[in-house]
Amino acid sequence: MRRVELLGPSGVGKTLLYHQVSSQIQHRRFLNIEEACLKAAVAKQPVFPSLKYLFYLALKSGYFKWKRQGLSHHILNEEGAGEERVGYWLSFRVLEAYLLKEKDVVVVKKRLENFVRNVQRNQVLDKRLERDDLVFFDEGLLHHHHGFGPELFHCYTPEEIQTDQGLKIEGVVLCDLSFGKNMERILTRKKQGIKTFSHGHLEGVALENYVFQARLEYQLKVGVLEKIGVRILRINMEDDLRDNAERIGLFINNLTS
Repeated sequence: MRRVELLGPSGVGKTLLYHQVSSQIQHRRFLNIEEACLKAAVAKQPVFPSLKYLFYLALKSGYFKWKRQGLSHHILNEEGAGEERVGYWLSFRVLEAYLLKEKDVVVVKKRLENFVRNVQRNQVLDKRLERDDLVFFDEGLLHHHHGFGPELFHCYTPEEIQTDQGLKIEGVVLCDLSFGKNMERILTRKKQGIKTFSHGHLEGVALENYVFQARLEYQLKVGVLEKIGVRILRINMEDDLRDNAERIGLFINNLTS
């Protein structure tokens, strides 16, 4: 499996853009994450007797089309458990060093859980998909990773960086938005009752500081990826949604050639 990820701070509109890319691009040569999970689940050889075998039969039958994504997750859910650090040693080391600075234990627990879940999913997809399958992630592994910055190149050898599976990625789409617009969208979402665990409880200056740091962190993260040779597409989220989706579709399709 080859990966492309959508990156950007909370509130910039990544999810809407992601779904637009999946629905708008007619001749895309890549899978979205739902399609990738379904393909991997169908490719898995079920073990009998097992509840997962029943899920597998339901998935293959076509009678549960509206629940196929959930069924695929049931089938793939536990396969990678227990071996998360294999190939991801550096990624875990960097994330855990970053989390030592976080005082909120709930945030630490949630961030680590999200990261482990994404590592497990990547490991399962790597086993089940074709080598050349290109998968486009909305909130993928790097979205849930924190701590990558220029100091990475001073703390780890080129070999350690190059062999870490978390950093082995074909391309990244960075969704950028000005600080003012980003704050405006986050405040609008708060009024609508939409809360994010990492900053849902913040207000005023504390929220502004969080948004500023989050935007800076994504710029540093993408800077690291660019330095190790990852292809980067920067998207202005104030531009037309359909135009942005078209640019992303062309960018990812070109990675397959």
